[in-house]
Amino acid sequence: MARKLKYNKAIAPNTRLAAKISFVGHMIKKSARLSRIEWGFLTKAIVALFWARIEFSYKATGKLFRDLQHNSPSYSSQYKHHNNEIKLISWAVQTAAAYLPWRTDCTIQTIAAKRLLAKHAIASDFYVGVKNDEASPFSAHAWLMCGSIYVTGYVAEPFTPILGQPPQQQAH
Repeated sequence: MARKLKYNKAIAPNTRLAAKISFVGHMIKKSARLSRIEWGFLTKAIVALFWARIEFSYKATGKLFRDLQHNSPSYSSQYKHHNNEIKLISWAVQTAAAYLPWRTDCTIQTIAAKRLLAKHAIASDFYVGVKNDEASPFSAHAWLMCGSIYVTGYVAEPFTPILGQPPQQQAH
């Protein structure tokens, strides 16, 4: 007759602890591979996300969105010269947002990325879109683009832009 294994409550916490230690070890190894430039951008992104969260909490949404819309004009020819900086800022903001203990949703990431891009004299375009279909309830989303590059907020599902000009479709 086969014996049934019982769940041992004394062992379970140790298993969770081992999983956490393994995860932390993995993150340390991963972070050791970052270059100085990547660490610099990641640090700037953490600070920018912190200030974006504070700004989001005290500023009226309408004022915040107007500020994001009127930050800088869009120059399509400049993006190819700043492609690496745009990609690094995008990576840093999204990576930092995934691990920070405070709320870092799409709007906060967009605020932080817009500020970082502006410090590098890179223009960007801010968008807010909505989706309302029968299958899901109303939802809104914010994203930031430099030309045709999504800096933050890329999603596979289409949102109808209600704030910001939709990017021109490129002929293939």
